[in-house]
Amino acid sequence: MPKIVRKFYLSKLDNDGFNLGAQRTAVKGGQLEEAIKLAHIFIETGEFEETAIAHLVPKKHISRNADFNLSGDRYRTTRNIDLSEYPHSTLGECCNILNGSTLQNKKKHIGRMELYPGLLLKM
Repeated sequence: MPKIVRKFYLSKLDNDGFNLGAQRTAVKGGQLEEAIKLAHIFIETGEFEETAIAHLVPKKHISRNADFNLSGDRYRTTRNIDLSEYPHSTLGECCNILNGSTLQNKKKHIGRMELYPGLLLKM
């Protein structure tokens, strides 16, 4: 009897370990073996740890759209930057955006301020 599927294992590989030539010779940095290993562990034990190349997606997220796209990155959730240990500031706190003027591509100095195309940076 088949198992009821509630989550899908999706992976996105940038390098399968072979070049694109007709001979398909091996190259370093292949991710295919890691993806297969993660898939086997998930199938056998049901355990899964999200990695840079693989993640689980609930079935209800995939079935929301009529196209049922199974691309690896389509359902990946983004990281919340609010959890960062670094201080946050808005763009307006660190520079003034100039509109309606054309600037040359080179930066200019006006007193202690550096003027870049499109931005006037506070010092």
